[in-house]
Amino acid sequence: MLEIKHKSFTSCGQIFYPLAKEDLSLLKIEKNFNGVAVSNSEIVEIEKRFVFAQKHNGFYCCITIAHIGKKKSFLLPILFFQGQYEMVRVGIENIKCEHCTWNGIAANPTIPYLFDTIPNRFEEMRKAASYPCVSCPQCGKQFKRSVIWLE
Repeated sequence: MLEIKHKSFTSCGQIFYPLAKEDLSLLKIEKNFNGVAVSNSEIVEIEKRFVFAQKHNGFYCCITIAHIGKKKSFLLPILFFQGQYEMVRVGIENIKCEHCTWNGIAANPTIPYLFDTIPNRFEEMRKAASYPCVSCPQCGKQFKRSVIWLE
């Protein structure tokens, strides 16, 4: 049975487990986490986030058990970035500066899917929008989207 070795943490009332390489390998074999079946497509999504986190300092691929209604449970992978004071859930996206020609990869803490499974999602999205943002590395202007990290 898969037992995550790293310390769990809570974000927006959900318990998250940071994955290590051994955890991912075992999850691929067992296809089950705490009684929740894990599909091949879910493993692909987890692996994508895990690979990104391994390549970039400060990022962690974490999993939680989320629910749809009262009966359906599923494994939800979320990428976290170690912010200045706390772990912040983020989505990774391609971004282009509206003011110059720069484009690259960004971590955005306000992407709606990050909050789909929590009851106070709008409040948490507003909080995420208040995190300090980075500016364009080429022209120095702010992006229209919330960006807390750039590659």
